[in-house]
Amino acid sequence: MLNGNSSLSNDSAILTEIMAYLSSDESQQISLYLQRCQNFEEFANDSIFWKPYLDRLAKINPLLVSINEPISLARKFLEGTVKTINQQNEECKIISDYHSKNAILKKELATISIFIDQNKSLSQLENLDQALDVLNEKIILSRIKMDSNELKINKMHLTRFPAKLFSNQLSAFWQSVEHIICVDNHFHFLPVELFQHTSSLRSFNCTRNKLKYLPMTIGNSKNLEGLNCSENQLQELPDSLAECTSMSMLLASDNQIKNLAENLLKNWKNLKDLRFDGNKLSSLPNNITSCTNLTRLEFAGNELTTFPDLSNCLLLEICDISFNKIEILNNMILPKIKQFHCVGNLLKELPQYLSSKFGSDWCESILNPNRAILDPNWHKIVRHCMSPTSSVESSAESSVESGNELSGSIEPVDEMSDSDESSSGTVDNMDDIHMPSTYLTTYARKRTLRLKEWQENFSARTENMELSFKKKRRRAATV
Repeated sequence: MLNGNSSLSNDSAILTEIMAYLSSDESQQISLYLQRCQNFEEFANDSIFWKPYLDRLAKINPLLVSINEPISLARKFLEGTVKTINQQNEECKIISDYHSKNAILKKELATISIFIDQNKSLSQLENLDQALDVLNEKIILSRIKMDSNELKINKMHLTRFPAKLFSNQLSAFWQSVEHIICVDNHFHFLPVELFQHTSSLRSFNCTRNKLKYLPMTIGNSKNLEGLNCSENQLQELPDSLAECTSMSMLLASDNQIKNLAENLLKNWKNLKDLRFDGNKLSSLPNNITSCTNLTRLEFAGNELTTFPDLSNCLLLEICDISFNKIEILNNMILPKIKQFHCVGNLLKELPQYLSSKFGSDWCESILNPNRAILDPNWHKIVRHCMSPTSSVESSAESSVESGNELSGSIEPVDEMSDSDESSSGTVDNMDDIHMPSTYLTTYARKRTLRLKEWQENFSARTENMELSFKKKRRRAATV
C-alpha cells in the first residue's frame, strides 16, 4: 500500500493523468499493482511493469527512443504520451487540410476525424497510428511505378513513410529504385526498412521535412552517391553514413548539426560537393583535406574558429566560410578557385595567394566589415572579381538584387509540375536530384535573405562592441 508523504498530492496528480490515457482494464491493473508497492517511487520506476507500455509508445513514436531524460518511468510514459498525442494531432490537421476531398482515403479520413484535437488513450493512439500509416501508404503507392527506377513524392503533404510499404510484393521495385525524392513533406522520421531494402539507391533527397535524425541503416545503401537532407532538424548524422563510399555530393544545410564524425569523410574519395552552411559546427574533421576531388565547399553561418589548409584540393572552385569565428586562414594554393567567400569572420589579414587572385576590392570587403554591412553594392563588387558558377545561378541572383524580392515572401516551386511528370528515364545528373534548376531562383533568394540576416546580426555585434569601447573610453577619461 502506498505510504503517505509530503508529495502525495503530486503523486496523485501524476497517477490521475496516467489513468486518463489507459483503458479501464489497464487502469484496474495499475490499481492492483499499486496495492503491492511500498511507495510511489517504487511504482514509478518498476521497469518490468512499465516496459510494455513504453514499448507500445515507442512503436507509435520512434522519436521517444532517443529521449534520455532523468525522470521516472511513469513520468516518461506520461510525457511520451502527451508528445505523441501532439504529434498525431499535427498529422491529423495536415491530413484534414490537404486530403479531406480524396475519395480513396474515405475510410481512413473517417477514423482520423474522430480523434482530431482530443485526448486519446494508448489503445486509441495505436488505432490512429494504424489509420495514419494506411493513409500515407495509399498516397505513396499511387506514385510507385513498377517499371521505373525512381520515386517522386514531392510536396504531397505526407506525414510519414510507412514501414509496411517494404513488403514482399514491392521488393522488386525497392531493390531496383535508384532515386528517391521526397521534398517538402512533413516527415519526423524515416523507417529503418527504407535503407535495408534499397541496395541500388544512388540518390536520396529529403529536403524541407522535419527530420530529427536519419536511420543508422543508411549505411546499407553502399551505392549512394548523393544525399540532400537540407532544411530539417537534424542534430547529427549517423556514423554508418561513412560506409557509403561512393558519395560524391552531401548537402546538409540549415539543420542543427554540432559535430561531424572524424571518420565520416575518410573513404569518400569521390566527394565533389559538401555543404553544411547554416548549422552549429565548431570544428571540421581533419581528413577533409584528403577529399582531393572537392569542387564545392560551403560552411557559412557556423561557429568555426579554425579552417584547414585545402591546398590538396586542387579542383576546388567554390568555397564559402562566411560568418564564422575564424581568425586565421592558411596561405592555400587553389589553382581552380573561382569564388572564395569569407566575410563576417575575425580575420585581420588574408592569405597572399587569395589576395592577389581576387584583388583589393575583395580584400577590403572582407577586412572592412563596416563597408560590407553599410555599402549595398559590396557583394556586386566582389562578384566582379570572381567567375559565376553558372549563367542560370548568376541570373537568378541578379534578379533578386534588381527587384523587391527581399521585402516579399518566397513562393516555393512545385516540383510536381507537369514538366516533372512528363519526364522519363533515369536521372543521370546528380544536380537534377539535389539542386534542380527549377529551384535555382528560390535558392538564390533564400541565400540572399540569409546573407541579409547574418549581416544584421554581425552589424548588431559590431555596434555593441563600439558602444562598449566608447563606455570604456569615457571611464578612462573621467579617471
